[in-house]
Amino acid sequence: MAEVDLQYFERGPGPKLRKAREARGLKIKEVAPQLYLTKHRVEEIENNDFSRVPSLLHARGYLRSYAKLLGLAEHEVDYDLSKYGLAVADVVEDIKDIMNPPTTRAIERQQKFVRIMNVTLVIVLGLLLTGWWQNSGAVSSKLHSFWSVAKKVIVPSRIN
Repeated sequence: MAEVDLQYFERGPGPKLRKAREARGLKIKEVAPQLYLTKHRVEEIENNDFSRVPSLLHARGYLRSYAKLLGLAEHEVDYDLSKYGLAVADVVEDIKDIMNPPTTRAIERQQKFVRIMNVTLVIVLGLLLTGWWQNSGAVSSKLHSFWSVAKKVIVPSRIN
């Protein structure tokens, strides 16, 4: 994130938005749903606390939406952002980072890992199935021999 001008901290975009909200008689709990933000996020914005905002792009979007809701000019927020140390150029760099797709090499590594895991899973399942099949065959043959002996003992054959 860009280096922030600490002298501008008290006058940054957040306090300006807070003053505009208070001048219109609005409370944070009324503004937050209209911005699709939590009350806590609105408080962070009004306190110039952008440490938990996912990116500069998000911060700029939050501030511009808030300004628009309060009837302030969006270009004023951009000016305040640049004075605060969050220039539009930094936002553009942030956009490039967000929009930069993963490299082909990274995708190939992920695909290779998935293939290896699939082959491993098939082998393990094959071994388990083979073990079950062999075990069930042994039980079946033991039962078959048991019943054949039991039949001879219980029901003697009358074949001459």
